[in-house]
Amino acid sequence: MKSGLGFIKTHTRIARGFTLIELLVVIAIISLLVSILLPSLTKAKQLAQETVCMSNQRNCGTATHMYMGDHDEQIMLFCDDVQYYATWSEWLKVSGLISGWDIARCPTQKPFRDDDLPAGAQEVDVRFYCYGARISEYMYPVNPGGGPRKGYRMYAPYGGIPGPNNKILAFQTDEIDNPSRHIHLADSAFGLDSTSRGYQSWDLRSLFTYLAPGGAHFRHNDNCNLWFLDGHVEAAAVEE
Repeated sequence: MKSGLGFIKTHTRIARGFTLIELLVVIAIISLLVSILLPSLTKAKQLAQETVCMSNQRNCGTATHMYMGDHDEQIMLFCDDVQYYATWSEWLKVSGLISGWDIARCPTQKPFRDDDLPAGAQEVDVRFYCYGARISEYMYPVNPGGGPRKGYRMYAPYGGIPGPNNKILAFQTDEIDNPSRHIHLADSAFGLDSTSRGYQSWDLRSLFTYLAPGGAHFRHNDNCNLWFLDGHVEAAAVEE
């Protein structure tokens, strides 16, 4: 192009896209970053869930202590009666000591929300997914003087002799000699069918029965969260 000042050169820039090699390099870098970050993000999520679980157990423990204070140091465990059926978490909920079922269960335990319940289940069935508590008599300390084990109580709801579908189980906490080592609540394994899923709500059974119905569940990096009667929470490994 020519003007009065002479010639002016003009340049036309041709747009150029990425080559295949460049795209492959970028994809490889992104994949590498994801592979590095993903385990860290997963671990962070697991740690957060473990923290929430321990907080839930601590809140349940606080509610349990409040219930004990109002009922002569006694905790209700389970009512097996044709007219009234309840677990430990229901007593706390009905008493207004916990605000909802989510506080009484681990955040990794399905259902994550009440509307995740299996088809045909009712809202109250959330109790089947709560932390496990001691219900079996053999889990309580032996009484040197004989008779029922220390702290273990069984009553008949309407008098008479306790029996199947006619019993209330309770825990007299002030009979325990060492509350700081007495486990009362723990993560427990989920049952895969309707006949066993309820165990986790009320029967902790053996801490070493991994994934058995009612057994302890080491779901937090191979740790099981435990609430002790004195109020503290621990994360115990299988070997402990």
